[in-house]
Amino acid sequence: MYSVALTMSFGQILGASIGARLVLTRGKKFIQVAFVIVVILMTLNLGLKAFFS
Repeated sequence: MYSVALTMSFGQILGASIGARLVLTRGKKFIQVAFVIVVILMTLNLGLKAFFS
């Protein structure tokens, strides 16, 4: 149980650190574009799974 929690917390810390560095180095516009791309891909993935299942 604790190994899962520690792994998840490590992932959260790593993701927050990478995200903060990306915003500082590449700017807000890069993050906005990346967010929209991820949302579109996740929506397509969910739609395809629902349609073909």
